[in-house]
Amino acid sequence: MKRKAYVERYDGVYTYSWAVGKGYVFQLGLSESDIGSPALMRNQLLLGSVTHNNRLHGWKSMRVDLDVDTISVPTYLYGHVKAVLDHVAFSAVEDDSGHAGFSGPCSNIDRLAIKYPSDIKELTFTLAIFGVEPFTIDPTTYFFKNGEVCTLLITPSNEDVLVLGTPVFKVCSINILKNSGALSYSFHSREKPGFLDNFRIFK
Repeated sequence: MKRKAYVERYDGVYTYSWAVGKGYVFQLGLSESDIGSPALMRNQLLLGSVTHNNRLHGWKSMRVDLDVDTISVPTYLYGHVKAVLDHVAFSAVEDDSGHAGFSGPCSNIDRLAIKYPSDIKELTFTLAIFGVEPFTIDPTTYFFKNGEVCTLLITPSNEDVLVLGTPVFKVCSINILKNSGALSYSFHSREKPGFLDNFRIFK
């Protein structure tokens, strides 16, 4: 059974996080007192704002999906992302499961970070979900490296909703309370180095 289906079926408290050397960790059994303050939701969607390249997009809908390995962004963000990745010769790819992203030489993104750091802002988003400390998603959050080839796990959303897949757990852990059919989420930020802290981004 997939994680999302399990959480939706059984009441309880769940934690999803990311640990160095272990990857993604899914835990059960916390008490309700451990989950922290829940984020604001409406119609089962998280509400908040998105800051992208110093522009604030307010009152946006978001949701967590435990079973996808991508960050899916609405059209008002995706066009900016695609333009930058096209410029550095990253091509759209899709695997057998239908998971898409952009793939290309890791060195191209490194050069972009060094020569055109302002362009990195087009690949970076700060989320301020109501009731949650703001956190930032940048390419180090949603990349997968295989040798010298990097795949950025960012896709267009099929709805006007920002979908937070498993890459988000690199910047925060999420506690989920399922009770009588209702889901609530609390987010806990992790310390994460900035994208430009090291020129060799994708070591």
